[in-house]
Amino acid sequence: VIRWHHERYDGTGYPDRLCGDEIPVAAQIVGIVDVYDALTTTRPYRPAFSRAAALATIDRCRGHWSDAVFSAFCTALALAGASHQ
Repeated sequence: VIRWHHERYDGTGYPDRLCGDEIPVAAQIVGIVDVYDALTTTRPYRPAFSRAAALATIDRCRGHWSDAVFSAFCTALALAGASHQ
């Protein structure tokens, strides 16, 4: 899973340039969560993105993950937000 979490559904990732269903679902899940974490964490070179800004950025890159993984991530994020209100 760790090896392939930078692979992209559209074939633009690394290290093996896998595409589509060649990428294990678990690796796609780790990948999208890693992107969200990177965006919503303050970095030395930029402040953290808001939840909405991070989701908008991920939406613009939605071809990086299967539709099922993208949809499940959005649902999980919405449920997590609802539980904190």
